[in-house]
Amino acid sequence: MFQRGRLIFPVYVTIRRLDTVATETAGGYDQIFRETTLSPTIDGIGADGRTDKPEVTIPCQVEDKDMFEALNMVQQGNSPRSRILLTFHLSDLKRLSLWDESSEWGGRAKLKVGDRVVGFKDRYNQQLFNVPENPGLYIEEIMPTGFLSTQNLIVCAIGDRAKGDSRAGG
Repeated sequence: MFQRGRLIFPVYVTIRRLDTVATETAGGYDQIFRETTLSPTIDGIGADGRTDKPEVTIPCQVEDKDMFEALNMVQQGNSPRSRILLTFHLSDLKRLSLWDESSEWGGRAKLKVGDRVVGFKDRYNQQLFNVPENPGLYIEEIMPTGFLSTQNLIVCAIGDRAKGDSRAGG
C-alpha cells in the first residue's frame, strides 16, 4: 500500500499502552465494558489496578488551536474541558510495530482507548510537557482517516478522564 504525505511540525508523544491481560489478572479490568475498574478501599476513593506496557514514543501532529494552553493547564493541575487531537502517520505506526496487519480492513492501530499520554517532546528530544498521572490524559477515541481513498492517518482524541474512572476529571 502506497503511503504518501507526512506530518507537519511533528512533536513526539510518549504513551503508556494499557496492558489489558495484566490488568485483568490483577482484578482491575472489565472485559464486558472494556475499561479499567477501581478496587474498593477503606477511604472510599478506590485503588486503580491498572498495569501498563512499556512506554512508546511516537511522532504526531497536535490538532488543537489552544493545545499549548490546554497542556499548560493540565501540567499545572487544572483540568480543561477540551479535546486534543493527535494525528499519527501510518508509516510511523508500522515502523514502531504499532500497526496490526492481521486485523480486518487492512489493519488496525495497536493503540487503544484508555492508553495513557505521559508527555510531549520536540524533535530535539527536549521535554515540552509532562502530563501528571492525576487526572492525566487518555486516548478517548481512535479514527482512521486520510486523503481520498488512502487512509494513511490515524487521529486519536485525548481527554482528561480514563474510561471507567469516575474520579479523574470531575
